[in-house]
Amino acid sequence: LPPPRPQRPAPTVGLAACPPAGARPFPSAPGRARPSVCGRRGGGGCCGRRKRGDGGSDSANSPSASSPSVGRPDKKDGKSDPVVERICTKFKEAFDMSVEESVKSFLEAELFSDYAAVFTSVAVAERVGAWRVLDRQRKTKRVQEVPKTEPPIVPKPTEMFLDEYTNFNDEGFPQADADGKPLDKKTEGKLRKEFNIAKKIWEKFEQEQNKHFEWVLYKARREIFEADTLVDYPADIQHLRPVSMKSKKALKVIIRKVPTDVARAVFLDELKQMTPELVDPKCRRDKKLVNVFKGLNQRCFKSVQDRVVDKLMALTKGDASIWEGMTASKKKDKGKEPKPPKEPKGLVNPKEMFSMGKDADKYESFDDAGLPSKKAGGDDLSEKELGALRKKHEAAKAVWDKNAEAMKTYESALKAFNASDADAGGDDAIPMAQKEKICRDAGQEVVASLVMKLLYDKGQDLASEVNEGKKDPEELADLIVVQEFQEEEIITDPILKAIRKFDEEMTNKISTDVLRRFFDALRDDELGTGTHIFYGELSDPEVEWTGESLRDMGKASGGAVAYADLKGFLEEQDVSDVPGRPPANLVSTLMARRMDNWLGGAEVTQLFSPRSWRLKLEEEANADRRPKDDKSEKKDKKDKKAKKDEEEEEEEVEEEDEDAALPMSAGGGRKKIPE
Repeated sequence: LPPPRPQRPAPTVGLAACPPAGARPFPSAPGRARPSVCGRRGGGGCCGRRKRGDGGSDSANSPSASSPSVGRPDKKDGKSDPVVERICTKFKEAFDMSVEESVKSFLEAELFSDYAAVFTSVAVAERVGAWRVLDRQRKTKRVQEVPKTEPPIVPKPTEMFLDEYTNFNDEGFPQADADGKPLDKKTEGKLRKEFNIAKKIWEKFEQEQNKHFEWVLYKARREIFEADTLVDYPADIQHLRPVSMKSKKALKVIIRKVPTDVARAVFLDELKQMTPELVDPKCRRDKKLVNVFKGLNQRCFKSVQDRVVDKLMALTKGDASIWEGMTASKKKDKGKEPKPPKEPKGLVNPKEMFSMGKDADKYESFDDAGLPSKKAGGDDLSEKELGALRKKHEAAKAVWDKNAEAMKTYESALKAFNASDADAGGDDAIPMAQKEKICRDAGQEVVASLVMKLLYDKGQDLASEVNEGKKDPEELADLIVVQEFQEEEIITDPILKAIRKFDEEMTNKISTDVLRRFFDALRDDELGTGTHIFYGELSDPEVEWTGESLRDMGKASGGAVAYADLKGFLEEQDVSDVPGRPPANLVSTLMARRMDNWLGGAEVTQLFSPRSWRLKLEEEANADRRPKDDKSEKKDKKDKKAKKDEEEEEEEVEEEDEDAALPMSAGGGRKKIPE
């Protein structure tokens, strides 16, 4: 089984989540420091805007290509428009998935199919190449022991200034002294020098320590290198054990398959791990994808522009804080109202051109595009006739599409004309047209960020498939060690421990068909408690009777009984004295069974009252102790006979009283409970 996928933080919905500080941005844009919606500067961040040359995109592909609008705050030092940033933040906080789904649908149709093929091919080539290098190294020289390194004497850089300084930044460097006063340049330079020296020393130590951990893990895995063996992680590398995504606890690692060539065996995590940051730049240079990535953001925005802009306009409506710092643009002449385009000559819907009008009676069947497939009467069209009809259809479609585009342009212009004098409705009185323009700019930022996020998620999924060995060639797959990861439970209950032998999926249920083996497992007492061993003494008929009782009580639905129900059934010891109440636990079940068996084969004359039993046992004990002679024996016989007559009379009275209190049997009589 593949190793559990590492849990990555959930990406921010709406805008792409930024990579951790210090991580290589995705995709890489070397040599460019671009602004980003998230506020991170430099390195073409995850949601940064890109210029020509960044991943093959042109200027039209970049949100920054939009022309500046009148009245917007000036951009200084390359900083992005604060209004646009506030709109993007508002969109992110709205947690609306409809725009993201639209962008995803566009990418699936435009890019993802070819991107997945190229990404997988590049990642597999990288993985196989790294494996060949590792394989050659292991052949030429054996894995050498890496001794444990002692920690440096120098304090950790994040702890060395805690006593005398305050206001530490993300890397642990102080920004102020103990009184909160900002550091002067001289002091800061001195501290920075000490900080960098300590940082370099500790980075070297951590590298050597990681090499030691890798060697310890290598030895631990191969200590007992056989199938179906548990990997024992030493205390030094407990932090390397895989962790359950569900319980957040360390998993048990079991080797299920060992390659035939043990010397060349390799574990999945010993191979080079693929990441989107590593593979994506190479994919963008592939000849199949260069033209697809060119202008990708702009084409995507165009396909979802109306939805995005409407969404942003709705989010910003009535929120004056969004437009803070923006002034209304100066009024310009309104100009003439746009006119609708002139309808072309012979304009006809290509889907209806043969089914309506003068040709309506010539054909009786049409395809989805409106082309005839059969003549009137059911005759098929010849290739020559189809070719002529297809030519007419294509010409009509070209005229129809051109007119539709012209109408769309006209409607957009008319909408802008009608809204040009409308106010925003707020105190700042920003025109609606100006707001729409700002929302279009913000929409480009939003779409560019979503494209980046969805591409990264797609790359993560593809890289995980490669890292799990699902795409490995046969020569590499034959050398992979197959491992199984199981939740490790701490079980203190003997009943649950016995159930686990027959419940590997940890459903906390057990089939009634394995009750015999379950009771045998209790007898084996794996936990060594000694409290449940006696359950193994049950005979096979009694075990079978127990299963039937569980089903009759409704505790074994579907042929399986839950752990809680089984534990209560076994461990409860109360026996109800209410007449007619059925057994509710193992004690009362077995008692009822043994009573039924005894009553089925016993004689009434075998019944004795408790007092009769005591007297009988006492007489036998006294007879064994005293000496016997002829006279005493005769006297004893007379005394016994007289005493027996008295006891029989008393017993008859007692039995009548007891019969009155006994529950009725199935045959109408009363059952006698044996002592």
